[in-house]
Amino acid sequence: MSDPEQDERLILLENLATALLRVRADKWAKFAASEETSVLLDKFFKQPELLELVLALTPAGQLQPTTSFPPALKGKAFYCVKKKEENITGENCRSALLVGDVGASPVEQLITVLLEVGYLCRDRLGLSRVTAAPWAHRDPATLAKSPGGLQNELKFTEKTCARSSP
Repeated sequence: MSDPEQDERLILLENLATALLRVRADKWAKFAASEETSVLLDKFFKQPELLELVLALTPAGQLQPTTSFPPALKGKAFYCVKKKEENITGENCRSALLVGDVGASPVEQLITVLLEVGYLCRDRLGLSRVTAAPWAHRDPATLAKSPGGLQNELKFTEKTCARSSP
């Protein structure tokens, strides 16, 4: 790969790892310096058919890259998915990738999906809020802090919908 100090793609990944996974600079430097990591990232960036990259945080606090979504996670992770089959360069790395985070538990993953859908509806469709779901009027920060409350509300809504359907 090119010089890691100047590679915009690695800077993007480092910023994501720092923000989403709270990885310290020394852990990132160790991760980025690994030959195995360098080869895997290079394949992802240069091979159009590799569409996804997941960087997961192991229970030991180490970053673990993979080019597919793992069936189970033991910690937090984030993903980068190519919008279309193409090489990722320093110029297109921000526009050509869809990025998101994945929680360790199914409830955290559901909250992430709900928040992403809510933001998509607000931003792309110009809606002030999503009215079809009972959780839509809630503050996203509140939802993220209380996954148990959201889980209970979703179960309640499921039971209510089941009772009201013919």
